[in-house]
Amino acid sequence: MSANSNKDYYAVLGVTPLAEDIVIRAAYKALAQRYHPDRFSGDISEANAKMQLINEAYSVLGDSIKKAEYDKQYSRAGGAEYSGNESGAYEDLKEEMGTHNEVWKMAVNLFPDLEALLDHLLIISKALANTYKVRLTTTKDFDNRETLAAKMEEEFLARYFSSDKTYIEFARTLILDGNREAARALNRYITVMGTKVSSQRIIDRIRSEFGINSAHEAPRMNSGFSDSDKIALFIFFGAIFLLLLFAFISS
Repeated sequence: MSANSNKDYYAVLGVTPLAEDIVIRAAYKALAQRYHPDRFSGDISEANAKMQLINEAYSVLGDSIKKAEYDKQYSRAGGAEYSGNESGAYEDLKEEMGTHNEVWKMAVNLFPDLEALLDHLLIISKALANTYKVRLTTTKDFDNRETLAAKMEEEFLARYFSSDKTYIEFARTLILDGNREAARALNRYITVMGTKVSSQRIIDRIRSEFGINSAHEAPRMNSGFSDSDKIALFIFFGAIFLLLLFAFISS
């Protein structure tokens, strides 16, 4: 089956475009079990339609050659567009994790911070959280859970907001604060304008357009002196300097 760049096959499987083969395969199996006509409790026509789409997505993403071609087409078709709205397959995959959920529960007993890591990724993206959970429960690489979470989050944000650290930090703040409309606008500006325009100019435009202040940024250093205080200090130290100079000349 040929790739169709008008369809988001990653969204169909509930994972991010950064998902590895092992994650894509696990997501496909989970969703195929959920919508298999022999298991699905709802409308059989819905199950058949879902299975057709799931199989179509996996026939492309599960094949390295087709996947590479699809990724190229998808990128040219605007694949780096950030929507901020996720539903459907993301929730389906969460519910139909089966063995992955069992492994996750046991892992949380051993590594309680996993829940906080997953909750944070869920705010950034449900697909990102799904990908993280499937990746860990498949590889069992729990000792590197923090490093993996940070790496996946950074790669996810870089995909939609460029590798510019200024953009990444601003996008992260917008998303965590629930300003997804502003994040979408930021993504659009970056996609259309490219990297030639100053990142600060674009960020200032987003702040102005959505009424966002810079309260979350590190405060600038403040001397604590008013303008009148500074003038008085200048006169005081200037007078001392003149007195010392006069004393030196007189000696």
